[in-house]
Amino acid sequence: MTRLAAAALALLLLPAVALANKVGERASDFTLRDLAGKPVRLSELRGQVVLLDFWASWCAPCKKELPALEALQKKYRDAGKKVVVITVNIDKDRANAEKFLSSAKVKEVRVLLDKEGAVAGQYELPTMPTSFVIDAKGIVRYVHAGYRPGDEKKVAAQIDAFAK
Repeated sequence: MTRLAAAALALLLLPAVALANKVGERASDFTLRDLAGKPVRLSELRGQVVLLDFWASWCAPCKKELPALEALQKKYRDAGKKVVVITVNIDKDRANAEKFLSSAKVKEVRVLLDKEGAVAGQYELPTMPTSFVIDAKGIVRYVHAGYRPGDEKKVAAQIDAFAK
């Protein structure tokens, strides 16, 4: 395939990418590594409700949100529900993310690293933080832009509608 043909094909596919990650659409699949270096692929989490959250160390609301997300993860784990909280850090420097997690006392949520911002770009984040509630079939059910204390109650109610 020539470069011109490949570029034309890419342009044709752009509208399909732009439609992904909206409510009612299938969440874009990706693979990122967690802090331990283990690859995590979103599609391998099907069968569980996924709360996918994007954050950065420079984001003040993120520092309040991550402990709330950790509490949600514990709640669902303790209840035996098929729910997983996945957080994606977009910092270019991993040390900034680790320092942030330590200061926020966050230890139990799964943290993935997206230092190039490729996955964040796929998801067209309106702000930081942004969370996506994805049902067990991989469909985006809710999108939450930003965070204010108490938002986790709304998110939990939305997760509960799909969690078994």
